[in-house]
Amino acid sequence: MLSKTAEYALRAVVSMASQYGKPQAADRMAKHTKVPRRYLTRVLQDLAASGLVRSRPGPGGGYELNRPTDEITVLQVINTVSPLRRIDSCPDGLEQFQEMRSLHNELDQAFSATEATFAALTIQSLLENNRLLTPRTPAETPAAGVVSTPSTTAAQPAYVPAPVSAPPMPTPTYPASMTSHTAQQPATPRMGQVFSRSNYGDRSFLKGSE
Repeated sequence: MLSKTAEYALRAVVSMASQYGKPQAADRMAKHTKVPRRYLTRVLQDLAASGLVRSRPGPGGGYELNRPTDEITVLQVINTVSPLRRIDSCPDGLEQFQEMRSLHNELDQAFSATEATFAALTIQSLLENNRLLTPRTPAETPAAGVVSTPSTTAAQPAYVPAPVSAPPMPTPTYPASMTSHTAQQPATPRMGQVFSRSNYGDRSFLKGSE
């Protein structure tokens, strides 16, 4: 979103605001802001040309803010060194496509909201805000159009039904008549024997020859 030049300019202004009324040497400011010395010099020159910063030559001199911290906005600092650009038209050849016009309109609306936020944010408010930046992991980043709400309910283990044992097989029971008939059944006849009808029901056997 921001250019490197705008980022460096904001670092320099916040550094001078933290020591308001005390000029800072460029070398000390470069170490404090982690901005390359030669790059910082060009940024400070642009800020001085706009009237946001002034320089004091000689021993004990350096750079300091030329306005109170509550009268300098983030947008003023950015636009001094690397102005934010709004989208006022589609690139050449894309005006005829409705979806492209809609795309660039939505992008410009987002840039407009960012511009309004920076315009309302003063350097003094940055000094008063001591919150640390907490990086967000991909897993914590909600999908587009989805508002993530952390769950307060502990995860419950999945329900596993208890094993059910098979019922015992019933013991077969037989009538007394069947039991006695089985016990009294005659032995297998031998060759040469003659049996009456009472031995095998209605069947009869004749004596055979060997």
